[in-house]
Amino acid sequence: MKGVLRCSANYIPLSPISFLERAALLYGDKVSIIYQNIRFSWKETHQRCLDFASALVQLGISPLDVVAAFAPNVPAMYELHFGVPMAGAVLSALNTKLDPTMLAVKLEQLEAKIILVHHQFVDVVLKALDKLRKRKFKLPTLVLIPEEEFDYQTPTPINAADLPTGSLNYNQLLEMGKLDDQFEIIRPNNECDPITVNYTSGSTGDPKGAVYSHRAVYLNSLAAIFNFNMEMTQKPVFLWTVDMFRCSGWCYTWAIAALGGTNVCLTTLSAKVIFEAIALHKVTHLCGKPIILNIIADASDTDQLIPLPSRVEIIVAGALPAPKILMTVMEMGFNISHGYGMTEVLGPAIVTPWKPDEDHHLSNYSNGVHNVMLEGIDVKDSNTMESVPFDGKTMGEIMFRSNTVMLGYLKNSEATQEAFRDGWYRTGDLGIRHPDGHIQMKDRAKDIILSKGEAISTLEVEAVLLSNPKVMEAAVVGQNEVAFAFVKLKEGCFASSKEIIKFCSENLPAFMVPRDVIFGDLPANSTGKVQKSVLRERVNFIESQDRLLPWNGQRKLVDDVGAHNSLIDANCEFGRFDVAYSLLGEMKEAGISLVTYNSLIGGWSNQEGLDGFAYFTVISALLKTQVLRMPKIKEINEAGLHIDQHTKIIIINVFCKVGLIDQALGCLELMMSWNTEECHSNCSVAFNCVIDGLCKHGRIDEAMEFLESMEKKDCNRLTAMVNNLCKSNKFLTAFQLMLDCSRNGMRIPKSTQRAVLDGINRNSGES
Repeated sequence: MKGVLRCSANYIPLSPISFLERAALLYGDKVSIIYQNIRFSWKETHQRCLDFASALVQLGISPLDVVAAFAPNVPAMYELHFGVPMAGAVLSALNTKLDPTMLAVKLEQLEAKIILVHHQFVDVVLKALDKLRKRKFKLPTLVLIPEEEFDYQTPTPINAADLPTGSLNYNQLLEMGKLDDQFEIIRPNNECDPITVNYTSGSTGDPKGAVYSHRAVYLNSLAAIFNFNMEMTQKPVFLWTVDMFRCSGWCYTWAIAALGGTNVCLTTLSAKVIFEAIALHKVTHLCGKPIILNIIADASDTDQLIPLPSRVEIIVAGALPAPKILMTVMEMGFNISHGYGMTEVLGPAIVTPWKPDEDHHLSNYSNGVHNVMLEGIDVKDSNTMESVPFDGKTMGEIMFRSNTVMLGYLKNSEATQEAFRDGWYRTGDLGIRHPDGHIQMKDRAKDIILSKGEAISTLEVEAVLLSNPKVMEAAVVGQNEVAFAFVKLKEGCFASSKEIIKFCSENLPAFMVPRDVIFGDLPANSTGKVQKSVLRERVNFIESQDRLLPWNGQRKLVDDVGAHNSLIDANCEFGRFDVAYSLLGEMKEAGISLVTYNSLIGGWSNQEGLDGFAYFTVISALLKTQVLRMPKIKEINEAGLHIDQHTKIIIINVFCKVGLIDQALGCLELMMSWNTEECHSNCSVAFNCVIDGLCKHGRIDEAMEFLESMEKKDCNRLTAMVNNLCKSNKFLTAFQLMLDCSRNGMRIPKSTQRAVLDGINRNSGES
């Protein structure tokens, strides 16, 4: 068209850097960041980011070089989201749960020139750098983020000699940046230039580096504001309960600057921390994983803040917990919204307020419609690319098309081409479209279970399992058209497979009820994502073992002892301890000799024909995973079966660990009654277990009584008791115990002595 001209007057590449510049201009004196006793204004934050960018350039960082970060939600981590792109570089904030091996792989792929590491994660980074050194890879410069924002020296817990030559301190870099008062921000030549690399969680395989552009995060930051129904005139106080390494903090790193709000940084997450922040800083918004809702709902009376200063907005992304938990959180003063998205679309792309239906069912809950910045989202047939009807039944693959989608996967052209095949981003998630246009995600395409024409959503089964008050974690996989549930119970809770299956049958259609429940820890990758591929392998192995003893409502015992013991081994290894225990009973009734199963208890030599030992193996496993509440110890004792000393200690220790102190005391009493030299020689170990358990659960006075009744007390035991007394604010009692130790020629460590004296000084009531 004649007469038009695109120039700097009407076109400037979009970049979130402008959000910080605006905040410094309009909200310069307002608080930008709060962390412990530290406060920064927007003017100060802007200057610190400029100084850091200047220092990066002075260190030789060029446009599009990668700067990695390995840190929790501290002010420096927030500043990196502006300071790094101000130098024209690309930021990659890495998951702090990565082990050294995976961290080394990421750094090598990124070809990071610098890695900034918070002091508490230095050991992990040093081990990763050592692995890179052995592979002859050029190491990135290490920049240490100290605990104190104004500490210019290496923190005392870290020996400077242990750090690589040339390592720097974050605050020293800020001082270096001030030397160049003429520094100018290096803005992107093209708004589609990369700004960050964010790694996926690896739910569909190895984590991949999703590359974000300046344009995408700028637009998605505005979308994040809409998601929370924030107003441009509102000054939100945002509590950082979502990790900044997750999709750049869902782009709230930049969105809060756009609004001139306040960032409240956290390094730990608990109900007490959340409610204290709300009380002290008048927090208005927070977001993250659904576990946040459980943490809030389970808050003790002493941790809760009721009523809240005002209603607090929460967005969570992931499988929602039970409606009862959601209702509890809402009644406490929180408004809950549920998000659906993934790393490739910069976090939650669909956000909708949660409102319970009349029956409080989650299975009918939809994820909502896309935000105003998202050009296109659809549910399509993966092969024909035809949209599914809006009937709430027909499933297809959820797909995105938007300016707020990643540029692609770093150094993985094949995966990028597949993800963008046919001009849409293919999520690999299956969903349906409701008549009102709302989209509901049903399951991952690779996880959904097809059973006799019906689709079993593993997410829906997992949601029901998680609604059980005894369940901490749950994962469901399919095999031969049936569901298998893997469950980790909460500490102090006990359940059997039958109990969990009965619970599911009361809350799910019959075809969705798991055939079996396997107890134990869930395998996770380096980012904490449950590895369902490992769970499928376990199911395959279990089924192969089950075929040795057919399961047609009742087990058929055979004469092959090896087959029975193989099945016991498999059931113990894969968490089906109640099944193994039942099988042991059947074998005993049939008069079949038992073979020991040792791998779960320790490295004892193989022993065959010991009826009691096999029982104790399974009992210990049952205890460790809290499947059975009370093992039949007395019954076994009455049968005259040998009780191994290691098993006695395990039984007592696990009871103490899960809080069943009274049962531990009962076991200890029974152990004493056996009156053998072997038992008495191990009583001190058992006493220590009980004392630790009593202290852990607040029964300090009883713990002291046990300590006094012990014939032999070593210095380590007494030091542990003094520390427990300090934790319970019983400083005078701790001081008296220290004096007793001194009289008996035992010396309590100086650090413990100082803790006692400091405690006495702090408590004016104890003079």
